[in-house]
Amino acid sequence: MKAYRYAEKPALRRRAHGILLSHKGHTIEQICEILSVIRNTVSAWSEVFA
Repeated sequence: MKAYRYAEKPALRRRAHGILLSHKGHTIEQICEILSVIRNTVSAWSEVFA
């Protein structure tokens, strides 16, 4: 996913990283801890990008 590495906006890179972590099998709790975001944020990303 190019957005993870090359997106200009940090928020887009963070979202892409979260989606990649999810596809690699990390739990929502793990993603929250890794990216320092709340559960609702990760859940929203998952709904939009799933």
